[in-house]
Amino acid sequence: MAPPTITVRVDNDLFGGRDQDQGYSNGMMVTAMSPNLIDYKDDPCLPRIAQRLNRYLDWLQPEGFEQLNMVVSFGQLLFTPDDKEPTHLIEHDRPYAAALLASIGYNARRGNDLRTTHL
Repeated sequence: MAPPTITVRVDNDLFGGRDQDQGYSNGMMVTAMSPNLIDYKDDPCLPRIAQRLNRYLDWLQPEGFEQLNMVVSFGQLLFTPDDKEPTHLIEHDRPYAAALLASIGYNARRGNDLRTTHL
């Protein structure tokens, strides 16, 4: 059984400099993509929980393609105001904010055609 492909994306003002992204301070996304699958529901490369979940998400899964992959991602985003000193609401600046992200998706390829669907 082939292992999944893991990718890690890191965004940070440290890399791009300040004042270039309207308050987006940093983010991170970790993605796991399965090896090529026989199908989305019974392939032994997928853990049982993924196989069970895929039975409910069949409406998202592309059909009639040669290569099939399942993709799962988790991440976070952080936003900060330009002026970090005030302790009161800054009316004309972005507030402090954060978001946790989760995504499940399917990739399918036939020749030069790629179809991707994600939730």
